[in-house]
Amino acid sequence: MNTKILVSGFLALALGISSLSASEFDLKTNMFKLNAELNELQRGFISSDKKGISIILNSFAKDAEELLGNRDQMIDMLPKDMDSKKHKVNIAVDSARKIKTSVATIREAIENKEGLSVRKRQAIAQEAYLNIVGACFNCHNLVRDKERIAD
Repeated sequence: MNTKILVSGFLALALGISSLSASEFDLKTNMFKLNAELNELQRGFISSDKKGISIILNSFAKDAEELLGNRDQMIDMLPKDMDSKKHKVNIAVDSARKIKTSVATIREAIENKEGLSVRKRQAIAQEAYLNIVGACFNCHNLVRDKERIAD
């Protein structure tokens, strides 16, 4: 299963390489990486793998913050001809903040410091996961140019 995901990711990446500048390549590569980590997080939830969720959360949180949380780096990664770059970078940084908050919520639910039932903890963690997905989609929908989406 993981091999199929990796092969699909590399194939999509290979098809897009020819039309990408160096900064766009870095951004797309990092987005593919975050997407793979988010998929692994989802698998952890589906299989109720507490340890797996914790491991992937560490990696995902670090990578999301490094990519989306740095304004200057993000400006450099966006295409030179993109309109409203500063506004779009603010959206990305806000998404990084939302992701960080949701990751903390998932960790708290896993650690169960509040003494909640398993179902309640699952619901809290899964809602936080959906908030991460929502932050990702919000950023993509607002930051990517409409022309780039239609391609």
